[in-house]
Amino acid sequence: PIARLVARLVPTFYNYRAIIPGGVWHTSRRAVWKIRPEADCLAALDEDEVPYRRVTEDLETPTPTPVELTGAINGVRFSTYRPDETVVVSCEMASRLPFLSRVVRRQRVNHVVVLSAHRTRPRQSFHRMGMALDLYAFDTPRGQLVVNDHYEETPAHTTCDAPEPDDWRAAALWHIACDLAASRRFSSVLTPNYNEGHRNHFHVDIRPDDDRVFVR
Repeated sequence: PIARLVARLVPTFYNYRAIIPGGVWHTSRRAVWKIRPEADCLAALDEDEVPYRRVTEDLETPTPTPVELTGAINGVRFSTYRPDETVVVSCEMASRLPFLSRVVRRQRVNHVVVLSAHRTRPRQSFHRMGMALDLYAFDTPRGQLVVNDHYEETPAHTTCDAPEPDDWRAAALWHIACDLAASRRFSSVLTPNYNEGHRNHFHVDIRPDDDRVFVR
């Protein structure tokens, strides 16, 4: 039932991405996926050794199989910017975190600070479905990579065709964003290039039954 509800809701969302300068759309069969039955998705988390707690509380949102992350994934911890909150996402988003962990580990990241995961607002948002993450900062042995402080915007270039930044922190952030985009595992990869509302984080989301990938 939730999968059908999501399928009805997503086409009603206003397409803000279509009016963003410098945005790039890709299409890929790798981007296409379907919401799996709960047992199948949770079994995939178990197989990939993703530590989680099945959320049984009513989230009051159409979130397919919500889970709370309870430990590190492939050696990378995920915690929230607000210490009184936990990282809650749909099982389908959680199933992509082993890959996301591998991507950030290329930049020696061992901890990801999440600004926002599941939330109830706004109504037209993949966050309500647990299918979006806002990534605020990344800890490495050399120092913290903070999107707000270290990401270098490139208004004259599309995000991943821009020259690699000289600063090591900016370069690491650029590689993380563009490696996630190149994987086609996420339907959107938004950086501070997107708009001022995304100045302090990377936004990634997943859209079922859609072969499009948007990058800015």
